[in-house]
Amino acid sequence: MIDMLYASRDETTLRTIMERTLADLNFERQRDYKRLIHSKFFVEDQVDEPDSVLYYVSRINTLESNVARAAIYADRGQFNSATALLDSMIVNFKLEQGQVTELVALKSIYGIVESAIIDGRDIARLNSSELTSLISIADDDNAGIAQNKAQNALCFHYDICYAPVGTPKNNQLPIIRPTKEELLDQLNVMTAFPNPATDYITVEYQLLSTSENTILSVFDPLGREVESRTLGMNYEGQELFDTRSWSDGMYIFTLRQNDELVQTGKFTIIK
Repeated sequence: MIDMLYASRDETTLRTIMERTLADLNFERQRDYKRLIHSKFFVEDQVDEPDSVLYYVSRINTLESNVARAAIYADRGQFNSATALLDSMIVNFKLEQGQVTELVALKSIYGIVESAIIDGRDIARLNSSELTSLISIADDDNAGIAQNKAQNALCFHYDICYAPVGTPKNNQLPIIRPTKEELLDQLNVMTAFPNPATDYITVEYQLLSTSENTILSVFDPLGREVESRTLGMNYEGQELFDTRSWSDGMYIFTLRQNDELVQTGKFTIIK
């Protein structure tokens, strides 16, 4: 009997079982955390997470968690906190050069968005300088997460799309980059309706940037200016013109900012 009890004994103590259980729970927690970080902050550009998530990622002092926390700060408009956190990572973490390049590029993106917001705009209405900076990040193969964010923003807001990562080179479509003039032409939109018009014509506009010296002018079929209006600091709007006294024919309308031609169009009047 003693031999049977000795042979069946289990040397695993209660403490050992508890330690194994805690280790398994910690493993599951870390796995769920990594899934959260990847799905919420490395794939999606815009997130709206509760304070509990921000508290959670702040409790884990890793490279991934701090990048995620910086993204939350940026989404909430707390750009100083986002850039300060990225700066502290560059100083305090032992990073490779590629990781430093990635964090610097992220700082640049947050700086671009902050500059636009301060000016009363957003990432969908960048000026030409900001757009050029965003394109340079999208072209940088060493920018990592920042490159993905830049490419997503350009494709969604400006229809400047890049070939997916992993596409065989011989199957890639050529990427035709628009010139600055072509890009500005796409971002500064003006239309006139109804066209042809009889008694009234409405000119609708959407502009990339504003200026106090923004002038909308209409010219008759002989090239004479029939009416001119100052639009001021408006990004978009409509201007209604009374055309009852205007003669039939094709009219040209132009928009200038600081004496530089921004956009032009035409409409016809038929009585």
